[in-house]
Amino acid sequence: NPQGIFLDTQRNGFHFNDSLTYGKFPLYAPLLMIFVDMILYGLLTLYLDKVIPSEYGVRYHPLFFLKPSYWCPGEETVERISLMRPPLSVDQAVDIEPVGLNMADKVAMRIASLTKSYKVNKKTTNAVNELCLDIYEGQITCLLGHNGAGKTTLMNMLTGVVSPTKGTATIMGLDITKSGEMEKIRRMCGICPQHNILYNELSCREHLEIFANIKGVPPKQIPSTV
Repeated sequence: NPQGIFLDTQRNGFHFNDSLTYGKFPLYAPLLMIFVDMILYGLLTLYLDKVIPSEYGVRYHPLFFLKPSYWCPGEETVERISLMRPPLSVDQAVDIEPVGLNMADKVAMRIASLTKSYKVNKKTTNAVNELCLDIYEGQITCLLGHNGAGKTTLMNMLTGVVSPTKGTATIMGLDITKSGEMEKIRRMCGICPQHNILYNELSCREHLEIFANIKGVPPKQIPSTV
């Protein structure tokens, strides 16, 4: 910068008291642009992190920030999701236990035609294929299946680790495929990993504090939560 060289040789260097506004291109201009660039690049990083496809996480719509559901996530009704379900034939419905009237309005999780497909050597494989399932409040639901049946893939979709190929699911009325609602789902739900992720160097309390931070618990509430 010629102006910087001139200030260094003729005016004893740069000083905030008089050099910021000296010359045709005052030095406060590049300093201001540095701060502007920091803000712009920071916002661009946050935006691209949400919309660029990746192996993990749920990809957002490019205009997600214009949708009211992102800024004010609202609880959806489960009736909309039920319309996505394919109708069952008589043969398919034989082994399905009918739901009592007292449980019909207590759906905590509704899975509708949830599918996850992977392409391996130009061949498409469905890890989860058109899964439909209702899980009710106050009940314990167990998924049984052999290795590779899709249990872990299903849990990854429900927790936002991977996005579904098609279909969706609602957890307490919140859609796992909608921008802004997965964050709220993660605050409500917990998952116990199948692998050991504990650190020998940390105490039980320190583990809980770490995972409380990951789950999004406000810092002031972590001590009382733990």
